[in-house]
This record gives sequence, C-alpha cells and structure tokens, in this order.
Amino acid sequence: MTEKTISILGCGWLGLPLADSFLADHIEVRGSATSLPKTEILKAHGIEPFIIDLANVELDELKRFIDADVLIVAVPPRSRKQDPQLYTTQIRNLVDLISQVDALKHVIYTSSTSVYKDMPGLVREEDVLDVSQAMNKDLFEVEQLFLAMPHKKVSILRLGGLTGGTRMLARHFAGRTAIPAGLCPVNLVHVDDVIGAIRFVVAHELEGIFNVCAPSHPSKKDFYTHLC
Repeated sequence: MTEKTISILGCGWLGLPLADSFLADHIEVRGSATSLPKTEILKAHGIEPFIIDLANVELDELKRFIDADVLIVAVPPRSRKQDPQLYTTQIRNLVDLISQVDALKHVIYTSSTSVYKDMPGLVREEDVLDVSQAMNKDLFEVEQLFLAMPHKKVSILRLGGLTGGTRMLARHFAGRTAIPAGLCPVNLVHVDDVIGAIRFVVAHELEGIFNVCAPSHPSKKDFYTHLC
C-alpha cells in the first residue's frame, strides 16, 4: 500500500481495529472520538486523536481532521430512536465540508445491506437504483449524498450484519422461544473481513458500491444453535 494519510471518522467497534491494521503497516492514522476520555484510548493505540461529534461540530477541528488522502466514515445512525433525518442532515453538512477540502481524494462510507428489501434470493448493487426501491430509505439517501460529491473517489460498502470481536450475537436470543423466520438464511460478515475489504478498496482506490458479506448463509436456526 502506498503511503497515505488516513482519517477514520468513528473509531469504535470497527474503526479502532481498522486503525490498528493501518498502523501496523506504518501508515499515519487520524481517528475521531466524541469525548476527551475516549481520545486517550486513541492515543494509547498510536492514533492522532480528534474530538468530533457530528451533532455539535467544531468546524476548524473537522477541517483539520479531513485534510487527509483518505477519509473513512464509520459513523452509523446513533440509535433506532433517533430521528433518521437528523443523521441525514449531519451527513449532508459533513459532505458539504468534504467538498471544500482539495487534499482529500477518496471517501469510503460504511453503509448496510439494510438498503435492500427483505426478500429471498440473490441481490446485487443494481437492485436499488433509486429511493423507491430501498428498504432503508434514509440510509440510501445518505449514500447518494456521498456519491454526488464532485472530484472525489467515493466507495460505498454495504455491510452485512456485523459480527466478531466483542459482538456476541447469541446473547440476542437468550431466554427467547418461538423465534420467527428460523429457517431464513443469515447475512453476516466478520469484522476481520470488513477490515480486509476496506484495506483492499484503499489500496486499489476502488470506486462505486460494493456488497460485503460472508460467502455462506446458513439458516438462523443452524447458525445460532451452533453459536450457543
């Protein structure tokens, strides 16, 4: 991988090990956290820390942060209770600022396969070409904000359900019975594979929309029984 400066917006469950993987290759990494105590964690990993909260942006800090070769946006909507339009507005403001930074050449956004409608069978990127075809319409609109940026390489990674690390998926089913759709296939991806996919996109400067998920799709019954 050629020498680049990489900024990772959102050094959490995915962003922190991703940063570690770049640091292992002696690549300069900047990382964001939303509070001062969290920046101490970033410092301990060798990441240049920035305090950035999209809900309350310090413009000068954000401008310095995204003045890099590659920006990886790994900040999902905060919760299901949050107004999704608030997240869209925050990303729109971010995109407006990104467009003003000439040094930044490549933007990678970690999206989700939840943009696809819940239906059986194989899906492809071309299956959702406008908002009317999307299940998660707000997330699709956010993707379009990034894709519409001029003079930037943009990569959208639609990730399957995230697993690995500290995510113990079996806990979601503790004490539950008669779980619906037990014979439906799971669509998951391990954090290590997501990191590998992002690094591949960075190294090869790939543009466009990519589905990122595990190649096998056992039934929920088989998969979660195995985990338990």
